[in-house]
Amino acid sequence: MTPFNANLNSIMDTMSIDTERLPDDRDPWAIASDPRLEIPLKLRRLRQLEYDVRQALVASEEGMDGGPRLPALGEVLAAIAHVGPRAEPSSSPTKF
Repeated sequence: MTPFNANLNSIMDTMSIDTERLPDDRDPWAIASDPRLEIPLKLRRLRQLEYDVRQALVASEEGMDGGPRLPALGEVLAAIAHVGPRAEPSSSPTKF
């Protein structure tokens, strides 16, 4: 085992969240309602989902459909507002 892997395993052992039982990353309400996740982690995961949805919308506009099924952007934004009512809007490198 390399020093990097040993350090990573040590970090993973100290994590209090069972990563195999985290909510589906494509379900914004599962992320928002998971009591095991702290608000900053919920917001980080929801912002990543928002980014993915925006990227998929741009790809779809450009005729590149066929990616994974993602929730509607409005659902993701509603979940973000629910978790962090004062959360700053994200800046996206997409057209939106």
